[in-house]
Order: sequence, then C-alpha cells, then structure tokens
Amino acid sequence: MVPNYYGCSCIKWVSRVEWVPDDEPATLQMMEFSSRTHQRGVLRLARDYKPPAIDVTAAPVQVEQWVMMHDGRERQVPLTIRFRSREPFVAVGDNPPSDDPATWSLWSHEWTPDTPGRFQIALRVAEPAICTRRLELAYYTRDVEIDRVER
Repeated sequence: MVPNYYGCSCIKWVSRVEWVPDDEPATLQMMEFSSRTHQRGVLRLARDYKPPAIDVTAAPVQVEQWVMMHDGRERQVPLTIRFRSREPFVAVGDNPPSDDPATWSLWSHEWTPDTPGRFQIALRVAEPAICTRRLELAYYTRDVEIDRVER
C-alpha cells in the first residue's frame, strides 16, 4: 500500500516490488494515464510522475440522494450544488461531518423544481484549497429530465 496513491487498471495484487534507478523510463501505463492523473504532459522518466491525487468526487445515487466520496483529511467538505448552469451554487442541505475522514460520507439535498424540464445537476466544493479537478471539469455532472412536478 502506498498512501495517497491508487491503482488505475483494476490492480488486485502485487507480485513484486522493485527499486529502480533514477533514469528508469516511464511505463506504458504511466504514459497512458498521464492526463487522467493530471501530470504535466507525457513524461519520459518514471521519477518525473507525481502520485495522482485522490480528489473529492460526487455522483448521484438517485435524483433525491447523492453519495459523496472523499479520501480527504477533513471531516466535512463544504459541498455546493446547482441544477442549471445559469443558477448560482447553493450549500448542500444535509452534509454531516464524517466519522472517519478517510472514508466516504453520505450527504443529501432536497430540491423541488418549479416546473418540469431538463436539469443539469453539478457539484462544487466551496473551499478552493481542496483538490477537486474532476468536479471542476464537470466529470460528475448529471443531466436529469423531470416530466412532472407534484406539490
């Protein structure tokens, strides 16, 4: 196990660990995943690759309930949400602190649209110091079509 480092291709076991010299070339997997792991381009030497950061991520379970995945060191991430690109982000309604900051935490947000329509659910972290590249790239944004609103 390497703290703050994750496997990219369904790694299930390690058959050996080798110490390599400083001039060791990058592996094909390192080069293939260089953009996904936010490197500074495709680098020639293995030593020049930074360990990929495990970002704050969020994905919907259903329209009414979301799961927040967080590797972070903080007990509560200031999560915000919006439902249309022209609307402002608002604080997530129920975002309790995590019992263990190294695990995922559940959060939810109640929302009723005024009218039926197509909505684009996007999340953002209000604290700029928290690493959120995938959220900033709208990686977890979801489109939802709501055909009726009951009050």
